[in-house]
Amino acid sequence: MPSILSAPFLSSHRTQQLLRTWNDFENSIVKCEDSWRLGNLRETLAQSETKNTLGPLLLDAYQHLENFGAEIARRNAPSEDMRANSKSPPSALRSAAVNGLLTHLRRDIFLEELNVSAKAGKKNRALFGFSTLSVQLNQEDPICLRDDQVLALQTWGIRFSFPSLETTEKVRSLCTQHSLHNFARDLRELHKTLSYFRPQNKQTTPIIVPTPKQRRLENLILDILNEHELHARSASLLEDFLEKTDLRANYAGLKRKGGARIQVTQITDSKRHLEKISQLRNVEELVVVSPLTLATYEQQLLKLTNQTHRNSLPERAAAIKSHLLTALNSKLTSPLGPLNHVPHVLRITIRRFVESEAMSTTKAMRERTGSKS
Repeated sequence: MPSILSAPFLSSHRTQQLLRTWNDFENSIVKCEDSWRLGNLRETLAQSETKNTLGPLLLDAYQHLENFGAEIARRNAPSEDMRANSKSPPSALRSAAVNGLLTHLRRDIFLEELNVSAKAGKKNRALFGFSTLSVQLNQEDPICLRDDQVLALQTWGIRFSFPSLETTEKVRSLCTQHSLHNFARDLRELHKTLSYFRPQNKQTTPIIVPTPKQRRLENLILDILNEHELHARSASLLEDFLEKTDLRANYAGLKRKGGARIQVTQITDSKRHLEKISQLRNVEELVVVSPLTLATYEQQLLKLTNQTHRNSLPERAAAIKSHLLTALNSKLTSPLGPLNHVPHVLRITIRRFVESEAMSTTKAMRERTGSKS
């Protein structure tokens, strides 16, 4: 039985062979999850069918679960009374989380909204074997993309076709491998994340894995931050759930392990905004990117030159939110994805705001902890 990485990726990702391979892959994940709950995961992992379908990345993730997950689960297992009163026992939360991770992976592999002609740039030792791609849609001017941008753009369903079939297959396979790596990483972290969950302290069912729709705004902000240089990454599952961190960003001179923490929200109402951030631990050490904080930042810059914005703070926040949502809801017309629909000046403002806040929030963290990293 072939691995998901060996399946063909052309014909708009809709070949029957790829669909069959995906179904086998998904069934193997479900089988491993069932085996873990029943206590016979080790036997399932030893089967050649499981090994061939999942490949080394996922086998390692489940081996990690086999070695450490059971001990953590036992140590944090709720009592019988807690199980009876809990609407979301850890097993149900894990099932929902794994289904959520599979949804993201399926989207990365199958979604195709825009197909763009591409040519490889100068060769080097980068991920794809070349430093940049020269991409062109219709008769528009070519755009150069870094390899990390190519990986990020698959979130929006943007695929690249090269004159060479071999290069096209290689790039798409590496994109899928990148998605599988993230999937495996989150699977490894999932049992640790759930070990912090206490049913008796939860009134509602927590969302461990946000839906693709819920992540669209933070993915747009990520693209904006990385438009010219690679500075930011998506937070891991553990960072997202435990630290309420959507993105991490690093800049020259920051020297903060993992980078500055970033929380993204589209809330514009000042009262709701305050309620949300007041629930965040050590919020002064967190960069909050929202229409309201961006509008406030703009006003602060204008005050430095004794200027004022023609719109009030709420009006400007609403306008920023409208720009971002319009970009997310617009038809893809550029290899850059939704980013291309965000006004250029707003993109500059977002990058400058995040870099400035990354420095100040890191300073606040160091003052609290006495740490230099």
